[in-house]
Amino acid sequence: FVVGNARSRTQQVGQLELTWLADERVAPAARALAPLFERLPLAYSSFWKGSPDQQLSIFLLSDNLTDGGAFKNSFAMRLDTPLRDSEQPIWMHTMAHELMHIWMDQSNDGIGRREGGSLYWFTEGFTDYLTIKLMRQSDLLDRTMTAQRIANLIRRYAVGRRISVGTGLQAAGDRKHENWELIYGGGAVIALLLDAELSANSPVAFRDMLRHLQHQ
Repeated sequence: FVVGNARSRTQQVGQLELTWLADERVAPAARALAPLFERLPLAYSSFWKGSPDQQLSIFLLSDNLTDGGAFKNSFAMRLDTPLRDSEQPIWMHTMAHELMHIWMDQSNDGIGRREGGSLYWFTEGFTDYLTIKLMRQSDLLDRTMTAQRIANLIRRYAVGRRISVGTGLQAAGDRKHENWELIYGGGAVIALLLDAELSANSPVAFRDMLRHLQHQ
């Protein structure tokens, strides 16, 4: 829900109609994020072999912290204002991460789970890893930054194990905010290792495994 003089912008990205609206207080961030809007929906649709819908709406809002939330065919992102240029990598990753949720969780049949145990380690950790992988493939990250991001995933898991001593990944999800580092870091490291192992046989084996899983 937005009140003000901001105007929405609509563009066609492949088969997806993308509409986004930015609060005027976050206009510089919106301009910086424009290349991401143009490239990532195509990369995500190619990876998952389809789009979650024909339309996608994005809202960028001013707030006192940076966070995002994905919904059925839209998501909202709030940005800590006044904006700081040094935080641009955070906006980029958060936006790309929330976009990935729409494809990963809701495209095709959507990934579900049986009762018992949390799968946040999967839905959040794999999303974080895939965000880095596909931002790199879309030339939104250079080789040096990609290596740094991968190293940070491993560091995050190491920190998470110290914070959440004796807690398994499934149990951690029952108290997500207390086990944040373990859930995101642990899930992302599992994705990294699976991708590396499966890619020894085929560069698309990891992608194909996830496509198959998405329908289970």
